[in-house]
Amino acid sequence: LAPPPSRAAVLRDALAVTQVHVREERPGELIVSLVIANVGGELLTLSRDELTLAQASQPIPVPDIPALATPLEPGEQRVISFTASAGDLHQAAILTVGGMPFQIAR
Repeated sequence: LAPPPSRAAVLRDALAVTQVHVREERPGELIVSLVIANVGGELLTLSRDELTLAQASQPIPVPDIPALATPLEPGEQRVISFTASAGDLHQAAILTVGGMPFQIAR
């Protein structure tokens, strides 16, 4: 009997991030919107811990995201949006979604 796949392998195979949009509404306040999709054959749950934002080595707090509370059905696409306080963004920030990094810069 083969062992179950690791969480990283499940996310790599089933999670697709098809769009990432970031805008700065006010200085230091980022509004992040992304479109995620479940391209696998099973329900896919993405936890808040699997969606992180950091600048250099400093984590930027990500709020609770109600859209993550419900698992994605196979083939489902969903928009996830949240606001984060990122300070001055003199350095690029990194948004990581299910292990996939995206650079955010001015």
